[in-house]
Order: sequence, then C-alpha cells, then structure tokens
Amino acid sequence: MTAGSGPVFVVNRGALVTGVALVSVGGLLLTAGAAITTVALLQATRRWAAQLDTPPSEVAKRQLAHARAATSAGVNAWRSAS
Repeated sequence: MTAGSGPVFVVNRGALVTGVALVSVGGLLLTAGAAITTVALLQATRRWAAQLDTPPSEVAKRQLAHARAATSAGVNAWRSAS
C-alpha cells in the first residue's frame, strides 16, 4: 500500500459470476416449483369440491343464515333484558 491510499477491495470475478448464475437458476426453479405446486393444489381442491354432496357456496349461505339468526336472537334477548 502506498501512503494515502485505502485498502483495495478485490472480488474473485469467476466466483461472483458463478454465484449469480446459481442464484438465478435457483430462483427459476423456485418459481417453477411454486407454479406446479399451486396447480396441483387447485386441481385437488376442485376435485374435492366436486365430490361434496352440498356445494361449498350453499354451505356458506346456510352458515351465514344461522349466524344472522343467532345475531338477531342475541340482539332481541339483550333488548328485552334492558
């Protein structure tokens, strides 16, 4: 080192390029794996929903009606107790 100069930062260019390439390939593999997994889960969910006796939308409507009835009964009980 000469007087007045700071430390020199030296990067192994070959290792840096190899690392960037591996990270890029890993990212592509991750994206492909996530896409394949998502498609498989969606297909399984559709098959499962098709096998149900009652469609999920009907179950949700029924549960919402029960929740509304329970809420109404609770409100009426609270009002009559006041």
